[in-house]
Amino acid sequence: MHKYYGLLAIIMIIVLGGCSSKTGKSIDVYTLKYQAYPTENISLPKTNKILKIILPESSKEIQHNKILYAKMPQQREAYAYSRWSDTPNHMIEQFLVSHLNHSGLFRAVIPSTSQIKPQWILESNIDDFYHYFEDKSEAFSIIKIQFYLINKKDKRLIAKHHISIKIPSSTLDAKGGVQAFHLGLEKVAKELQLWLKNLL
Repeated sequence: MHKYYGLLAIIMIIVLGGCSSKTGKSIDVYTLKYQAYPTENISLPKTNKILKIILPESSKEIQHNKILYAKMPQQREAYAYSRWSDTPNHMIEQFLVSHLNHSGLFRAVIPSTSQIKPQWILESNIDDFYHYFEDKSEAFSIIKIQFYLINKKDKRLIAKHHISIKIPSSTLDAKGGVQAFHLGLEKVAKELQLWLKNLL
């Protein structure tokens, strides 16, 4: 009987050891970060105003590091082995701060955590941020953001602007979606820059 239990224990150790030795698929981590081109120069500011960019609001499903995709317009799923390095909310805030600082429109563009007092505040809401498969051979990264420009002194709404971007992805996977998200976010930043320039 003791031999039986001993043999059973050895078999369990081997089985459990075999299970623990199997390594799962690694997680790919992606980020969206603004990179200035070498030829870009920061010109003298068009205005002496300081702009503060508030952390974008969004639905709860966007406020995490999962990369969302959909095969139907109202459906949302997450890639199992791919993640964002941060939430889209934080990455978009930092991307816009960096881009607009390089645009030369303002004396400074600061993030929501800054203690500097601005003249203008830019609030926003991310309506959509996901990789959409229209069929088995075509996919797009969808970005939709509503912006609100506010006068800090009297809390008055100066203007609002909605940006909707749809960028085709080169491959039908998370990597292709991320590349399209990056191109899409560059387009968002450039359109936002033009809109703000016309308000100065």
